[in-house]
Amino acid sequence: MSDNKYDNQEMADAGLYFPSLPDVTFSITANKDAYGDYPPAEYDAKVRGKLSLLARIQEAKNQQGKNYPPRTLLREGKRDVQHWHGEESLIRRTDGVHDFEWTLVGTPGDIAYPAVLEASMYTKVAHNMVGAAEAASLTDEEAIALWDRLLSGLKFRVKVPGAPPGSYYIDPDKPAQ
Repeated sequence: MSDNKYDNQEMADAGLYFPSLPDVTFSITANKDAYGDYPPAEYDAKVRGKLSLLARIQEAKNQQGKNYPPRTLLREGKRDVQHWHGEESLIRRTDGVHDFEWTLVGTPGDIAYPAVLEASMYTKVAHNMVGAAEAASLTDEEAIALWDRLLSGLKFRVKVPGAPPGSYYIDPDKPAQ
């Protein structure tokens, strides 16, 4: 379509597979230009709050009431990853799946704070289907430790405009020796 709003968006997705943990998947998605069709004031006033991970979870609980799926809450709340002020929800579903999410609601068009930046990790994955493995290979504590380690390594590859020092691996101002 000639008026497709997704034609000029910078999007990236990546997933990790761990041979030593074949039932674990970790993925990241980013979209710098999502929601760029909203004027900045309208985005901040009407959209940003609805995109919050914690707000979306609460809205689902409110809508589903007693039908909201039971789960074990391992950790939930605000979570900073490098310079990004996001939110996370770490749960274990009744089928034993670890379902971990972290989300940043950034600013449309801002490369240092992309409009959408999300990370997720699941256990008990087989044949690219969550819950299809016989059992999760990680305990709750091990899954949380892996999650924390993976998120702590989430950085830009190179320095980008607006990103603070330390939020990227390659600093052009300090060439490798």
